[in-house]
Amino acid sequence: MTKDQNTPSWWKTAPGVLTAVGGVITAVATLIVALNQIGMFDNKHEPQRAEEVMPSHPIQQTTDGWTIIGETRSGKFFDLKLMVHGDSPAIGRSYDAVEDFRLIQKRLKKGGDLGQVVTLGIVHRGDTVEVIDLYIPVPSTEMVPVWGKLRAVLHKR
Repeated sequence: MTKDQNTPSWWKTAPGVLTAVGGVITAVATLIVALNQIGMFDNKHEPQRAEEVMPSHPIQQTTDGWTIIGETRSGKFFDLKLMVHGDSPAIGRSYDAVEDFRLIQKRLKKGGDLGQVVTLGIVHRGDTVEVIDLYIPVPSTEMVPVWGKLRAVLHKR
């Protein structure tokens, strides 16, 4: 048998050669895509951060809003809804909520009246909030509400 007789007939034609080369290219490309999907070509050698492994809660929202956090009389605070660390809430510090309360967006008018009120969500007991600002009417001998502007992560439950 001669060398020409051992070669398949389809290999001798241009369409046969193109088909064979196309099949090899398709197979190699498929293999590369499959290996990439399983991370074979991932050159990052740093450990995954916790937030990449465990996705953040899909129904949480970070927001700023006002709420009545307690009452004051003559500069002393009473019935605060936050577990304060010290004598009074300090702006820029974080506190734990000791009861559930509504966090609202409001326009504060002079004299303590509320303007437009929109409920942003509920802060639940045990959640941590940051005090951004306080609105305390002029100290008096009567009990007056203490408004706190808070930043909290709201969870829908």
